[in-house]
Amino acid sequence: MAEREDGSESPERSQQNVVLKMSMKGMSIDSIADVLTLEPCDVVRILEEAKSHPSQDGGNKATKEMVKRLMTDPPELCCPVSKELMEDPVVAGDGFTYERSYIEGCLKSKKLSPMTGKNIETQVLNPNQHLKTTIYSFKESTVMGILNVAPQLPVDLLLQALPRAERFVREQLPDAFARKKLSSLLLFKMKLPGVNPRDLAKEVISLVQTSDASQLQQFLCDTAEPELRSLLPNLEEALISTLYKTMQTSTAACKRMIDQEFVSRMGRRAIKEDEALKKLWKLLSANSEDNWKKAAAVVLAAFLSRLKLSLEEVDLQMLQDACGFLENQAGAIHFAKEFFRSDLGMSTGRWPPEGSAKIFSELLRRDTNGTNGEGLELLRRAHSLDEKDTEIRKLLKTRLQHRMQLWDELNDGATEEALFLKLLCEDKEEIPAELLAKLSLQNGRLKELSPQHLLSLSQKLGEERRAEAAQMAIDAAKLFAKDGKDGDSYDAFLTAFRLDRNNDDAANGLVTTVEGLKKCVDELKKNLGMSFVWELAKYDFTSIPKGQKQESDKFQIFPGINAWLQIYPKGNAKSPPGRAAAFLCVDKPAKVKVKFQWGKVQRISDLDHSDNLGKGWRDIVSTTEVNRDITLQVLSVQPASSCVRMVAPGM
Repeated sequence: MAEREDGSESPERSQQNVVLKMSMKGMSIDSIADVLTLEPCDVVRILEEAKSHPSQDGGNKATKEMVKRLMTDPPELCCPVSKELMEDPVVAGDGFTYERSYIEGCLKSKKLSPMTGKNIETQVLNPNQHLKTTIYSFKESTVMGILNVAPQLPVDLLLQALPRAERFVREQLPDAFARKKLSSLLLFKMKLPGVNPRDLAKEVISLVQTSDASQLQQFLCDTAEPELRSLLPNLEEALISTLYKTMQTSTAACKRMIDQEFVSRMGRRAIKEDEALKKLWKLLSANSEDNWKKAAAVVLAAFLSRLKLSLEEVDLQMLQDACGFLENQAGAIHFAKEFFRSDLGMSTGRWPPEGSAKIFSELLRRDTNGTNGEGLELLRRAHSLDEKDTEIRKLLKTRLQHRMQLWDELNDGATEEALFLKLLCEDKEEIPAELLAKLSLQNGRLKELSPQHLLSLSQKLGEERRAEAAQMAIDAAKLFAKDGKDGDSYDAFLTAFRLDRNNDDAANGLVTTVEGLKKCVDELKKNLGMSFVWELAKYDFTSIPKGQKQESDKFQIFPGINAWLQIYPKGNAKSPPGRAAAFLCVDKPAKVKVKFQWGKVQRISDLDHSDNLGKGWRDIVSTTEVNRDITLQVLSVQPASSCVRMVAPGM
């Protein structure tokens, strides 16, 4: 607000000064509005403008002067002896007014007037009720003045003013008006450094009679939004619950903040408590606000398996938002932290959660254009989230097959063809006969298939498309070799040569295979037929319980395949009483024939380790003979992916 050219104040500047002076004298906003015939909101605006745009002649200085005035006790209200503001003013025999405790102390030691030095003939002290009323009014005015200017004061001045106002107000407790003023002062105090906001929050609420719902509602409605935001997070759980219940019938703006605080706390409890999760879902899904619906979508994405609800009843937009969160973990965590002040456990648990693809399935069920368009895209998205979901895999294969059957040739279906073939290979299913002739089998469409899938696909094509199947086997062989899996590479080259003997790469690969197998044979001669001995005499098995195992060191039985022995000296869970168990374990799937001897007991067994589990005998020797040596002789080995079985000499 600028001055006029002649140096005089503009009407706006003059009005601002008047409002400021009235506020400094302790007048309330409503009183100022009545006197100046303004709307209360205009008074608030003027005070805020004065705070934001201090006058050029020293707004900061004026503020300090104002605080100084509010901090100063008028001399006429102070005891002439203590120089402090009087609490219980009394008139003594010399006609002067003193603080009762001070004049009583003076008269006990000597009966002289502190003001005149003359004798005081009477000891009677008469209350100065008029001055006491004036002091009371002064304190009221000072408190109101501090409350009115507190929003504009910097921290250093607040630290000076608030304790004075708080002391004056506490003297008036339990007066209802004093309780209200003290709660307002404490809300300001919560912002100051070095205070415990939780303790202050408890006292603020204790000043309001929580048994009186209307009074509690009025207090919350009268509290400014910034103060309420500072207050709510510091309140106890039970009190937040009380506030939430109290405000359910209210239409006040503060109800939304209390509801938000209530559900954010329930969200944090829902991480571990099923009952809290159930209530949280009910509250969120019933609220029509966009932010609350998104919060419900986050909860749906994070806790679907625990909610145990029918997705058919869930709002379509909520389902779509939940899918978006499932595909964007960082976005889900960010929203949860904003809404619940917690990540709801999404940062540490599996993401997306198990079974979350069902949300996509429900969207697919509602899709009216499922064969093409959005339906297939939804299935792809669901599959990318949970590739093990059998229902999604089955639907996706069906949709892809149906779509591919509609095309005369698959020139435009690179993505669909590659995904379809990948799924069939993983699930070990045959390629539908009606699609064999349509497959383009272009390298660009097969580049995402693993060498295992390529080899499997070449075997599925078989007689129908021998040349292309052979090329796939060659590609698989090269990838295996690149990964250092020579045995798998040899098998793939053999498959390629069987399919197409005119393929130069297959023929060259066969030569490489023969040379490689010769090296394998030479290497195997070192192991096959060789005996491995595990000396058990040094072990003490007396205190070992049933079900506890002991393992040997690892040893090589085939290039790239290691094995080890595993024994249960007191037997495993399926062993008969008094009988020990022994198993051979391998680190890669293979069929192994062994000659096993433990003490005097001998077994010759074919052990199929296709599932990578230990194979052997759960009833092999008596538990009293477990300290005898174990001897193992490998008679033959055939890797699971190989058609070649290596046999020990003489077998």
